[in-house]
Amino acid sequence: ASPPTSEDKDNHTLEADSHPMGEADPASSPPPTTEPNTNDEHKTPGHIAYGAHAIPLPKIEVSLLAHLPLGTKCSLQPTPDAVRHGFYDLKNIKLALEQSLIRTRGCLNRGDLVHCWFRGTKFDLVVKAVTPGTVGAVSCVNTDIEVDI
Repeated sequence: ASPPTSEDKDNHTLEADSHPMGEADPASSPPPTTEPNTNDEHKTPGHIAYGAHAIPLPKIEVSLLAHLPLGTKCSLQPTPDAVRHGFYDLKNIKLALEQSLIRTRGCLNRGDLVHCWFRGTKFDLVVKAVTPGTVGAVSCVNTDIEVDI
């Protein structure tokens, strides 16, 4: 008889651990539990509901820019709340926009909500368009931007 090989040892171990009828030995198998399986920790970040429901993942596009183009023109639309607070009744909208934008903004992105403050009242404006519109964002530092409302 030849000496047993590592393959024979593996087969021998499997045979010793199995039940004669091909089923698992009830004495050697662990009892069924209702506790969560701790072997699934690599699948969950620690919350029981994680992975229980499908979560749609929106596509995210990331573009690295060396610099934003200088803005020349933008279109702003006041929110209904801003109109109710009297945005169109302001005597000097240009002053209110300049002061708010100079102090709070370095760039304008299409879809942004711009907060404009004048005499303690906040007016929200949505950026509808920016020019140049190649990336949907413009720098408003050291530039004059024409504003359409």
